[in-house]
Amino acid sequence: RNMRAVKDFRLLQTFFVSERNDFLASHPNITVPAGVEKIPHSMFNNCLNLRSIRFNDDLREIDAFAFDGCKNLETVTFRVNEVNGAPSQLQYIRNYAFRNCESLSEITIPDSVLEIQAEAFRITAEKNPTKDGVSLGLQTVNISENSKLKTIKFAAFYNTSITEIYIPASAINFEKSIFDNCDNLTTVVFDENCKATTITAQMFYNCINLSCINIPET
Repeated sequence: RNMRAVKDFRLLQTFFVSERNDFLASHPNITVPAGVEKIPHSMFNNCLNLRSIRFNDDLREIDAFAFDGCKNLETVTFRVNEVNGAPSQLQYIRNYAFRNCESLSEITIPDSVLEIQAEAFRITAEKNPTKDGVSLGLQTVNISENSKLKTIKFAAFYNTSITEIYIPASAINFEKSIFDNCDNLTTVVFDENCKATTITAQMFYNCINLSCINIPET
């Protein structure tokens, strides 16, 4: 195929993974155009040449394994519509969506997201993984007070390098091992109006440097 002629993002869905990766070698920075509401299952799985991706505000779902194994993906941007300022409509980050994205150090979760599913950002390398002295995986997860996030599922941030996390008032459902093996995690802040009633089994297991958990009085 003449991948240099590809201009429509949707055509990438018809490529084999190896062909997508070849295309990304000369196009490492992808902008998802308006009208695309879902990133399909495994679309960029193991595409090592992908460096950054910018999503449109129409996106509603990132399906399972969509970016799994994209070890050189450094930047994920959820932008607002530049014409009318519409906020992101993303609701679901599915299972393993960004698993083993070792170079992705920061992400801002759009306020519209309802669920972060199992192992969405997990790093499966050895405990507290580093490369050239730099911690691998997420270090910063930005969640705002206006977040609608309700559910964080099994091992969503397992073995990442996050240092602190804010749990919004909307969050009510937690599965086990969400932050398991997060050695660098020091601070957890639950919003004072958080309605969650249970901290689940192993939610902070092996978080050996966790020194502060701010839990609502209620």
